[in-house]
Amino acid sequence: MGNDVRGLPQASGWVTVQAVAQPREQREPCLSRAGFYAVAAGVAVLDQISKAVAVQRLATGASVAFLGPVASLTLTHNRGSAMGLLPGSTQFLAAVGLVVVLVLAIWGPRYGRTGSASWWGLSLLLGGAAGNLVDRLRLGYVVDFIDLHWWPVFNIADIAVVCGAVLAALALARNRVGPTLPDKD
Repeated sequence: MGNDVRGLPQASGWVTVQAVAQPREQREPCLSRAGFYAVAAGVAVLDQISKAVAVQRLATGASVAFLGPVASLTLTHNRGSAMGLLPGSTQFLAAVGLVVVLVLAIWGPRYGRTGSASWWGLSLLLGGAAGNLVDRLRLGYVVDFIDLHWWPVFNIADIAVVCGAVLAALALARNRVGPTLPDKD
């Protein structure tokens, strides 16, 4: 559309009208509420599938080489929070996770529409938080299996949470995060 110029018929002749370009947020079809939830659901499903495969194929605590010396697959059951903090606090962490998922599910799309970095960041955060919440509610612990040898063992949901937090922080730093309000005419 851009600065498209069109003539409109009128009783006294033709009048030239210049079209106004829509803001980027309104033009991008991927920045929809349904798309936001689809990305989050996709992350949670991918996380759960990867954990099911890890549980089925790996013995708890045993390492299988993956990517040479860089990483291995090591099945662990994390009963704490990130990096093993707060061990044995599954109920507390499940309650916090539930609140985070609800807040992101309700308010995430409102804040995410203002810029693609915030949209992606918040949807990745929602999917990752949901993936780990499912484990806590279903199993009482989180299944972790990606081992870099210099970092605590983690999973796909953890990757989504970290990437989502970085994207949301970058968007916030650029002042691109905030609720979208209808334009006043």
